Amino acid sequence: MYPEIFEQVAGVLPQSVLATAHHWRRHSLAGRTYPGALPDSTGQSTITGVLWLNVSSLAISALDRFEGQEYRRVGIDVTTSDGKKFQANIYQWLLPTQILWDDWCTESFEQNHRQNFVQTHGVSQDSKTR
Repeated sequence: MYPEIFEQVAGVLPQSVLATAHHWRRHSLAGRTYPGALPDSTGQSTITGVLWLNVSSLAISALDRFEGQEYRRVGIDVTTSDGKKFQANIYQWLLPTQILWDDWCTESFEQNHRQNFVQTHGVSQDSKTR
């Protein structure tokens, strides 16, 4: 959901819009600073994030490699703030024993972990091009 990370991983920076995934929850993970998303059977949770538009198959392959075997890309429906519906992909976390049942905090990540995350993955926070 961060442009500089997406661009570094995918090799492109497509247009994007904010969108909401209903019936999904973004969890904190044991020992990790990044989140894991899972379907929410209660129907009460939502994830607000970025919907990247017109992503090429080459970029999707790069994203799949980056996410690795801890995640599986699955199709979902999302809704933008203006009510438009899209079919999208989300990376579903596959290791439920490592889920902490509290929500992952975007603000905490941005304040405490983002800089280290982008350094670890070779991304500078001010990069706009590859």
